[in-house]
This record gives sequence, C-alpha cells and structure tokens, in this order.
Amino acid sequence: MKTIFFIKSSTVNLENYYIKDIQGTSGRLDVVSRCVLSAITSDNKLEKDIQIWAFLDKYGTFVFDSNTFNNDTFPKNEILLTDYFVDFIKKGNKKYTVNPLDSIKSSNLDIFEAIKKLSGIEEHTNDKRSNQRRIIGNVIDLPVEFLIKHKFSPTKDVLLVTALALLLGTILPHLEH
Repeated sequence: MKTIFFIKSSTVNLENYYIKDIQGTSGRLDVVSRCVLSAITSDNKLEKDIQIWAFLDKYGTFVFDSNTFNNDTFPKNEILLTDYFVDFIKKGNKKYTVNPLDSIKSSNLDIFEAIKKLSGIEEHTNDKRSNQRRIIGNVIDLPVEFLIKHKFSPTKDVLLVTALALLLGTILPHLEH
C-alpha cells in the first residue's frame, strides 16, 4: 500500500530562479524540495511505495512516485533536487539532457479532486458523515463500520487532529536519524 503525501504551494515562482539563491528566487520551492526529500528518502536511499503530490498554483500538479526513480541517479540533496525539478517544470528550455526526475507525472487534478479520487469519497451522496468517516477510518486504519457502530461523529477538528497525528507519527521517526 502506498503512502501518499500532499504538498501545496501558492508561492512558488520560477521567473527569476537562480540556483545560487534558491530560497530568494524560487518562491520557496526549496521548502517543497525539502519536504519531498524527507518523505521519499531515508538514509540516502529511496523509500518504496511513497507518492508525493505537489500542487503548485502557477505550474500545476506533479506526482513523485518513489517506485519510478532510480536510486543511483535520484538527487539526494535539496539544491540538486530543486534544480532538476525546475528543469522538469520548464520543459521548454532544458538545462539537462538527462533529468533523473523525468518520471514525474503531471496531473490535471487540484488538491480537492485528488483527495476525492484517492480517498474513495462518494461525491454524489447525501451522507457527508459517511465520507468523513471513510477519510478518518483510512487515516487511523479503522474500518468505517467500526466508526459507525460506535457512533463516531466526525468533525473537521477531529479529522485535522487525526491527520496531524498520523503525519507526525510518520515524520518523527525519520527525524531521529
């Protein structure tokens, strides 16, 4: 089963991108790259079954799938990853003849459509609680039936707290290295 991360950025702007000043000229694409590296690598090796969806307002949606990258050529530092990613985004003026990120997929989905697609939310249902239970059940790995049986009443706050707890539980073990 794949672990999926979503990263959304409305600030990324590559018009004045300069590799020697990534933080100042990329609209904080360096932060996106740092998140991708943290999620997709461990001990300088690619993790298996990790998928990262990067939603960049000005450039579209990009899907990084750890299973499609070559461990030997995947950039393991923020500067290289950012530079290759910029090259991939700007497709027209290729800086590199071979880009290790060429297996990134582009998507037309926005973040909300991706959540619906990947979580199994039923869009045409009147039972919004069922959809909320399905998301929370997936996040905390409990069957929807269990949540219904125990009269679990989902709220946005519970969903947010549960998602944050899962995220922290996933990230914290990697930070200890």
